[in-house]
Amino acid sequence: MAPKVKERTRGKKEIHRDNLETLSFYLLFSLVGTAVQALHLLYFQFVDGTTTWWDGFFALFGPAVHGLCRWVLVQLARPHLGPSGELLEAGADLSDNYISEYVIDFVILTAFLQGLSFLSNLVWLLWLLVPGLVVYKVWRLLIWPWVSRGSPTAVDKDGSGSGGKRQKNKVKYMRR
Repeated sequence: MAPKVKERTRGKKEIHRDNLETLSFYLLFSLVGTAVQALHLLYFQFVDGTTTWWDGFFALFGPAVHGLCRWVLVQLARPHLGPSGELLEAGADLSDNYISEYVIDFVILTAFLQGLSFLSNLVWLLWLLVPGLVVYKVWRLLIWPWVSRGSPTAVDKDGSGSGGKRQKNKVKYMRR
């Protein structure tokens, strides 16, 4: 039998430092994706002369998604400082928070699509994976457990059924 190892808990300062590193890494990730898309747009505008309004829309859509995701991550990781500047609370841990994992997935997906958009604007149709993921998560986590739960089992008049011992005793007591 393996010895039990207690997981080390992280302190406020370590969480705050990790959050700052995560925010700076995904900011760089967003900037690289946006720069690749901007270079693509500039090339087709000035060299080829074949840009469409879709190119302009996606050139605004990508940075808008990155900006919204960055705002959400900053709000989650916002530290609470005391009057003298000491760290009272580090904010949510971005590496261990379900919401931040989804937001980071949006940043990665958008940067990936920005990088691939030089092939075709049809690549942006992959962003439709996001509503599909939302529908899947809502179904799996909210709707399906509610639907599959079934109706509660009723206790027969004689006390039999799967209502449990407490319910059977309650029925016996009510018969007296």
